[in-house]
Amino acid sequence: MQTGSPEELHAEPQTPFIGYFIGSPGMNLMDCALTEKGLDFGEFVLGISSGLGKAFLTGVKFQFGIRRSLCR
Repeated sequence: MQTGSPEELHAEPQTPFIGYFIGSPGMNLMDCALTEKGLDFGEFVLGISSGLGKAFLTGVKFQFGIRRSLCR
């Protein structure tokens, strides 16, 4: 699926599987769609810059990944 160092796989996963499988805890994935207002998650909308919004087609569906960092 993807090759690279563990650090590269953790920082820039190319697929949802790699994002979830590499690292602990795994990446949380949420479905969303791009609208005129931003990324629409159904329960809330996350605003994005107009430049980023113009880079994608409105209505496109995404999986948004968030990884919790364990700082000590």
